[in-house]
Amino acid sequence: MRNPIGTAHTPKIGPEGATIFVKLQQFKAKDQLQFSIDTHSQPWYQGLVEGLTVMPLHEFEAEHVALVKWAPNTQFNAHQHWGGEEILVLEGTFYDEHGVYPKGTWIRSLMEANIRHTQKKTAR
Repeated sequence: MRNPIGTAHTPKIGPEGATIFVKLQQFKAKDQLQFSIDTHSQPWYQGLVEGLTVMPLHEFEAEHVALVKWAPNTQFNAHQHWGGEEILVLEGTFYDEHGVYPKGTWIRSLMEANIRHTQKKTAR
């Protein structure tokens, strides 16, 4: 669910409940597209390296939002995200040069951070 400033929504939560992550005041003023995506029916695409698959969710100017799956032992080349990078570990465990991040971890890398991801186990 994506709700720019000035929009609203009513979550529909099933009997098993839900965890909702909300980022307030994180949109550029011109980025006004409101939508929801059923990620269970969207396709996955091959990523930049073997073992990496990507489901694009939204793009606006320099912002790119996607679900990403890393297979076990996937090595990702060092790279930079000029606006920073945020990772929410949905399942498995995520590893990089700074630590180990289990399911539920939200990582915010600084702007212009040099990043090298290495997976020892499956993560999404």
